[in-house]
This record gives sequence, C-alpha cells and structure tokens, in this order.
Amino acid sequence: MLLQGFYKNLKMQTYHHGQGAFAESKSSLANILDSPRKFKFEKSQPELDVFHEKAKKFNDGTALGIYFNEPDKFDKEITVIKKFTGTGSVALNKEYEQDIRKSGMTPIKPDVLEMLQDFDKLLHSGEHETARKVLEHPDRFVEYSGFWQDPETGIWLKTRPDLIASNVVIWDIKKHTSIKSFRSQAMDLNYDLQAYMAIVGCSILAGVEHTDFGFIVFHAKDKPYDIEVVKADYDFIESGRRKFVKATTLLKECLDNDRWPGKYPDEVGTISPTSWRLRQLETGIYD
Repeated sequence: MLLQGFYKNLKMQTYHHGQGAFAESKSSLANILDSPRKFKFEKSQPELDVFHEKAKKFNDGTALGIYFNEPDKFDKEITVIKKFTGTGSVALNKEYEQDIRKSGMTPIKPDVLEMLQDFDKLLHSGEHETARKVLEHPDRFVEYSGFWQDPETGIWLKTRPDLIASNVVIWDIKKHTSIKSFRSQAMDLNYDLQAYMAIVGCSILAGVEHTDFGFIVFHAKDKPYDIEVVKADYDFIESGRRKFVKATTLLKECLDNDRWPGKYPDEVGTISPTSWRLRQLETGIYD
C-alpha cells in the first residue's frame, strides 16, 4: 500500500491494479453511483488483457497522453501492433502478443499512430496555439499520481491528472469520437467527478488550493480533425462535488454494513409513458 502523497512516473498498471489498487478512482466512484452491486462486481474482475477489445479505448487514451505529454517515453512504452500472415502466422501472432504482455508495453493499432501524427501536425500548424502552449509549457507537471484519505469518510482515493500547469490549472487530455457533443459526453462519463477529485486531491497533497480544471479535446470522430480547449465552470465542478459526496457516503455505508444492493429497490414500482410520449398524448397525437 502506498502512503498519502504524489508519485512521479508511476506505471499505469501499478496505479490501477498494483500498489495503487487500494484507492478508489473516478471510475470506481462512478460504478457505485450506478449501483453498489456493480462496484463490487467490477472490483472482483481480473485485470483486462491488453489485447482484449475492451482494452482498446484505454490503450488509445494512454498512447494519446504519452504522445503529447511525454513524447520521449512514447517508443519505450507504446508499441504499434504487427500482424503476421502466411504459413505459421497464427503461432507467430500468439508469440508476438505474449512478448508484448511480458514487456509491459501498451499496444496500439497502426491507424492510431497515424491519427496521433495527424494531430501533432495540427497542433503545430499555428491554428491551435492555446492547446500547444499548455501542452508544451516548460514548467508544467505531468503524470503525477496522487493518493489521499478522504477526511470525511476515511476512504482512500486517487487521481492522475495528465498535466498541472505552473499556474495550478489542472488539465486533462481527451479523445472525442462520439456523435454527441463533448459536453454531453463529459456528463455521461462523469468527467465532472474526475475534475472535482483532481482539484481536491491536488489541493490536499500540494498544500496549495487548486480551483481550475480544463480539457484539451482531440476531436477524432471524422477527418478533418480538430482541437478544442475548454475550462470547467462553477456548475460543472459543483456537479462533480455532489456526485463525489453521494458516492463516498454510499461507499462508506456499504463498507460498514457489507451490503451491496443493485440498482433497483426490492419493491413494486410504477411504469409510466416516457416524457415524449406524454407530450404526444397531450397534443392528441396517438400514433
């Protein structure tokens, strides 16, 4: 178990599944907001294989962060997947994948590397100087993992901001590929909770108040790609704070009672038409 504090250059595997597994991340708190049963289930699952389809999003995000935050580490920590064909290719592919697992490197597909290179050209095109200056500022702090104990509940928590600027603004790098707007995705994926946890964690661990959190968004759904820089407003952070209080309070209650209920109560509920159907009924449109 790690002690309370910041840790520089902590491996992702260590942060999520190794010595850092004792503390709760944004994802853990988001799971308990869904239901304590989901939280308990996810905690019991083994570490996802790096070649599993579900690991692709995580791998691509890791590559994005390293490429623009710590480019000197990219070739040491990221590998582009090769595919062997022809006689004996099945055995060769299995052996190759096993070698990557042993190395601890993060695999990505060739098209992901191409996307990163395209974004790098865009970042240095002169059209996105705001994002470039944040990402390349010489006094920035990158990839610090923070662990602390919540003073209200005693629950251990963790945060891993992509970048902390010298003016104490915390930044996170995101790839956006959804048909929804980034703002909608941010709420769906609990980025507000992530922002609040980063602000609280950094303030406690650094002994300096942090109040600002922003996103550097790489829009990658379709070409031509785009880059957006946004900062969280008061309501965004407040939304995260309320989720945080609800999640940590519920988690403490579940831990104290060792009860992990599902999403739905053990009672007879009521089902009604959806809001859009009610509007149809009100206007006399039935079909």
